[in-house]
Amino acid sequence: MQPLISIVIPVYNAERYINKCIDSVLSQSYANWELLLIDDGSSDDSGRICDGYSKKDDRIRTFHKRNGGVGSARNVGIEQASGDFITFIDSDDWISSQYIADFVRCNPQRKSIVVSGLITKTPSEEYVSFQYADESTLNEVTARDLIVRYNLFRDGGPTNKLFDLQEIKKKCLRFHTDLSYHEDHIFVYSYYFLIENIILSNFCGYYYMYYGKDSNNSLSRIGKLQVQKLFDASDRFLSIIPKLFEKFQISDEKYKAEVLTRTGYSQRILAIYNLYFHSHMLNKEGIRILRREKKYIRQMKKEYYPLSTKRKIILNILSLPIILSHTTLLFMAFLFKKINHTMETIYQSRIRKRGYIHFLIGLFVRIPSFLKFSYSRLVARAKGAIVDRSVTIPVAVAKKFNHGVIVDSNVSIGYHVDFTSMLYPMHIGHHVIIGNNVSFISSTHDIDSSEWNHIQPSKGLEIEPYVWICPNSIILPNVRRIGYGAVIGAGSVVTKDILPMTVVGGNPAKKIRDRKVVHSDICIESLLGGDLLTYIKTYMTK
Repeated sequence: MQPLISIVIPVYNAERYINKCIDSVLSQSYANWELLLIDDGSSDDSGRICDGYSKKDDRIRTFHKRNGGVGSARNVGIEQASGDFITFIDSDDWISSQYIADFVRCNPQRKSIVVSGLITKTPSEEYVSFQYADESTLNEVTARDLIVRYNLFRDGGPTNKLFDLQEIKKKCLRFHTDLSYHEDHIFVYSYYFLIENIILSNFCGYYYMYYGKDSNNSLSRIGKLQVQKLFDASDRFLSIIPKLFEKFQISDEKYKAEVLTRTGYSQRILAIYNLYFHSHMLNKEGIRILRREKKYIRQMKKEYYPLSTKRKIILNILSLPIILSHTTLLFMAFLFKKINHTMETIYQSRIRKRGYIHFLIGLFVRIPSFLKFSYSRLVARAKGAIVDRSVTIPVAVAKKFNHGVIVDSNVSIGYHVDFTSMLYPMHIGHHVIIGNNVSFISSTHDIDSSEWNHIQPSKGLEIEPYVWICPNSIILPNVRRIGYGAVIGAGSVVTKDILPMTVVGGNPAKKIRDRKVVHSDICIESLLGGDLLTYIKTYMTK
């Protein structure tokens, strides 16, 4: 008998991605599944989209709840699921058509976990993050051997895995809603205590969207993270991980150090970094926490497995006497804040220098454009497109959109952009500039020449973030992808895919070819005069 597979997707403000995610489930070659969509208090159209799918397919059920975080949404999915096994998908990810079928091919057992590969897709590239061989403890291989050889504890997220739902319910295992960070890893590591078998698959069918420095583990983002909650996650990791080593009889000291570093130790480093670099900390508070952490610092110094230069530097500073490490971190944080303060854009600087009357004049000048672009976004959505609220687009261009168009945040589209022959899906990433008189051609031309026979109708176009398409350019049907940060010069005719961070013909001049970064410091909205909200926010934060 074919097992029933429960698929849980927590959904929060995911209207730009959720269709692709759900459609990938509907495309599964294995049919005996149920899909539980948990709307976690979305303020956009996500809930309505989920309801629409539920009406079309009785295997899909939608649940609406107050916002409580991804862990609480997954818990609702566990409680409402009725399958034999359960898997989780994030709302901005998607799966290949054989994904569920491959789980079933692996012959999942009670008290087992099935782990398959995972492909990461970033704005600029696609690569395999995890891939395994077809191996299993059912075939006289020890769990210890599989865990160490394939570094399974590094793959700690709940996606690309199949769990025994009945065992989860029997042992009342849930995602911890009292944790703000890494509750998903804690769930997976806790599940390992319930299992008797590990089954690995060589199949890679889970596509995970990763947004670089917006990742939770990036030191460049941890100003948004809370210190004590990172310490809480670290405490939980340092309690669970050594017990897993004991359960599976893992004695490889290097592997143990690497796992402890990636879990418990890294969170403590992140917490201390955040304490000094991104909080309004009193001197006594820093000294008190450093004293409390001294035993962990000594332990980390012995076992820390280096992951990045930044973390190694901080760990070495923390190894100094408390007063010296405290003073050094305060001085580094002072320099960091000074440097960041001087890196504001010309746009921000000019607005913050304005007097109140000058600010009001600028405010009233922007209101007509704001209303005009708000209306154009409504027009685009009425045509079936998914358009972010920070997009500026002329009304005439918005009328040419259709249900196959997705436009992310901070995109500026110029006047007289030709979408009239656009018959294919198009995804425009965030911070894209499309100049005036750009033409996108999806249908084949009528040139009767063998030299042009390779030009085929386009099957879809992906414009990745920070692309700049200058005026009077033409994008022909063969183009499927314009890479991250690419610049297409004025008057260019594009006939093939564009690699990330490259310049295609025409203007702008050579200076752009030598750039080190993309146009991340440009206030995109201001290009078409639709920057009212950014204008107000910038002035109010001066």
